[in-house]
Amino acid sequence: SDSKGMKIASNGFRVKNTKGNFLFGSKNGSCSTDSKIFTVAGNEGAVFKTSLQTPRVQGFDVHEFRIESRTRSIKSSAGNLLRAEARDGDVTVTSINDITLTSSKGKFRFESSTVFFPYLFTAENLSSNSPSGPTTPATGLTFS
Repeated sequence: SDSKGMKIASNGFRVKNTKGNFLFGSKNGSCSTDSKIFTVAGNEGAVFKTSLQTPRVQGFDVHEFRIESRTRSIKSSAGNLLRAEARDGDVTVTSINDITLTSSKGKFRFESSTVFFPYLFTAENLSSNSPSGPTTPATGLTFS
């Protein structure tokens, strides 16, 4: 130990609590923890160089929760159900290019009293004289 912290030279190590329960370990280039909740408290969050596998990712209290990718790709998959939920606010998905939602075997459902498509072209806006199709968007299409 020195003023810069503790240095360990070993093939691996384990950290246990005062009751002898495993908390954290490192061996052969991998780290593991056996905590019920793993908290990253830094202001800049956490960076994972390759992937993260977990049954749940959650933001703190009322702070903004963001998932970003420096590699320009995010993949989220589940065997049965994948859920993005905001209990008191909005869920926003933003992309410079396309966003694709696909249901290979089921329905595509909008469960809301109102579904609004502000830039959806309607048949009355189609121009037969224009080879590129519609030139102005409709004022929006609302289903209530």
